[in-house]
Amino acid sequence: MLLVRFCRMFNLDKVVQKSFPEYHSKRNFVERVHAVENEALSKHGPFNSHQVHGHAKTGSQEHKKNMLAMAKDIERCLNFGVLYNKQPLHAFQSIKEGDFVFDDEVQLKRFLSLSDTRKVEVGSMAYGMKRTKLSEHLCAIWELNADFASTYCDDYKAVCGRMIERKRDTNRRHCLTVYKDKYTIAVYNDGSDWEGKTEDSIERQPVPDYVGWFETGGELHCLPYEKRKRLPTGPWDNCEGTFLPTKVLELCCKVFSKPPSDLNEDIAILAWVPTPEVKLFCQKVEDKNSTCSRKR
Repeated sequence: MLLVRFCRMFNLDKVVQKSFPEYHSKRNFVERVHAVENEALSKHGPFNSHQVHGHAKTGSQEHKKNMLAMAKDIERCLNFGVLYNKQPLHAFQSIKEGDFVFDDEVQLKRFLSLSDTRKVEVGSMAYGMKRTKLSEHLCAIWELNADFASTYCDDYKAVCGRMIERKRDTNRRHCLTVYKDKYTIAVYNDGSDWEGKTEDSIERQPVPDYVGWFETGGELHCLPYEKRKRLPTGPWDNCEGTFLPTKVLELCCKVFSKPPSDLNEDIAILAWVPTPEVKLFCQKVEDKNSTCSRKR
């Protein structure tokens, strides 16, 4: 719902949200930054949450002032000499509640809790952009409509719109609004003012950077967007999660009823998992197949 709102508010061709697949956290860039942050905060020790007011009720204005003062301390701690990849960290406070561009969270939750029939019945339930300093800046920089408003029902219809098909039929693009797979959701501009190239409406499936794996001595990640975009289209675009670990391991177990041990290392590279996990996965599949055979 919020992706649809974002896409319509900024009049974008599409908005895409990506999620990380299941794999070791040590390979996740964000997790590595968190480790550096945790080390810096641990060295600092406890932060004082009663700097301004000694006794404050949770949720009161005094309590908020205490939390703001503590946040300032945390910000100073992380901004002073904390490095990641030889670069200093930059900590910023989140947007203040009074500067929110939208403040309809309660209404949105109420709408989403309704049945589909009731959602249609309250079709006129609307929301709009607040007049704040932040919204004024956004309107000035991005040339947005300061009176932007829409209804929850319209946004919901866009989310539940026809799923993007893998067929590259450009004549049918205008009636396709959403694409979803396990790790991706893309919301498309449902108007006729698409400004990008036709191929940009296709969500490319992630492909591991095996060359980078060898060049870095074991750092395996998916290809950056720019490199992935340069790859020609192929079967990998028509199968969701082709290169995900479980898909590769399942395929190997189908090709080999029991993969030879001398192939475990090669399979591990393709599947992006430690070598022992290949043997463990294959053993689980073998045990599962044996159980199914006995039941028959």
